[in-house]
Amino acid sequence: MPTAYFKEPKNWGEIENFANIDIGLIKHDFWLYEKIFFYDTCSFRYHANLSDDTVRILLDYFKSCNAIVVITRVILMELSSISGLLEMNYINYLRQITNNGIPVHILNEEDIYDMMSECFASASAINSYLSWAVRYVKMPVSTITTVLMRDKFLQQALIKGTDQDSTAIYKCFFATLRDNKESGDNLGEEILAICMHLLSHIPGIQDGKLNVITDDKGGAGKIASLMKKTKSHYTGSRIIVYSTPKLIQTMYKSGIKMDEKCIVSILSTISTKQLKIVGTTEYDLEVDDCISVDSRELAKWIMEPNKINILF
Repeated sequence: MPTAYFKEPKNWGEIENFANIDIGLIKHDFWLYEKIFFYDTCSFRYHANLSDDTVRILLDYFKSCNAIVVITRVILMELSSISGLLEMNYINYLRQITNNGIPVHILNEEDIYDMMSECFASASAINSYLSWAVRYVKMPVSTITTVLMRDKFLQQALIKGTDQDSTAIYKCFFATLRDNKESGDNLGEEILAICMHLLSHIPGIQDGKLNVITDDKGGAGKIASLMKKTKSHYTGSRIIVYSTPKLIQTMYKSGIKMDEKCIVSILSTISTKQLKIVGTTEYDLEVDDCISVDSRELAKWIMEPNKINILF
């Protein structure tokens, strides 16, 4: 039976008092805070399963960065895809984030147009960034490709580059994609990559302000590939992509207090078996795309200076 997706979880009322959807407040916090962490579905699920004590350590790092947490609408749809309900541990995690003084925002992807319209003079300029992103992200077989084949307006605007004066392209594009989401597709990752591309081109956004937390190598690859492909045409601010192991190493190096037991408990939420790390060890001359190591050993490496540099 196909998975049903809902734009709004059936139990939205459980989080509406602390998860903001107002674009005015999102824009305000977008500039007020130093870092913005966007969650992918898989990493959010992992972190929502951490113990309360471990979550507090993770949130201590977010607070030290003066950060906010953002969940895009399509990621929220994926989090409530099984029953149409957000699981209680997801709700509790969101509540813990806000209770620790870190704002949580639910971003409707089309609202990025509103954010960009304050910096760009014309709809065609704003739409051109979406057009480049879509051309580079879409695969021969994907939800995006299917939607563009069926929708002549979007095909003309985003692929052929005509009719780009419309102010409705963002809303039409993202809403249509969400309506056509299917189980097992990569739409969440693709839309997240597109959003990062768009936001990185808002004037004044510094390198490292935009951060994505994902433990999906495919999702990370889409973001990295899009940024690389568009570099020669539309160079934006640089984005940091964190896997959970990379995030832990960054936290530890920044001085967040974590012992080996704590690090192992976080890593174990990803896999109870061998972890596959992209990075370099002290003896490597080039990046190793598959460093196989268990959670306990990796925890020791993270705590040992210069033992490993985790890229993903």
